[in-house]
Amino acid sequence: MYLSNLHQIVDIMVQDPSKSIIITGYSDDSGGSDTSDINLSGKRAEEVSKYLVVFGIDPKRILSYGKGKLLNNNENIGKD
Repeated sequence: MYLSNLHQIVDIMVQDPSKSIIITGYSDDSGGSDTSDINLSGKRAEEVSKYLVVFGIDPKRILSYGKGKLLNNNENIGKD
């Protein structure tokens, strides 16, 4: 499913070269250190960036970074 979403993003960015994108990576709440979670989430975001570049998107139009467990997806919100 996520690959079809990425292809939709590629299509939009190819059609409108003025668009740019910010990719934010997250990690799960599996008990890793904050530092390792930031590194992992950054690597995840960077992999998505690389995928877009392979399909012809100029890397200057992409900003990616990791946030670790901060503001994570809905699966982890509210869990203690």
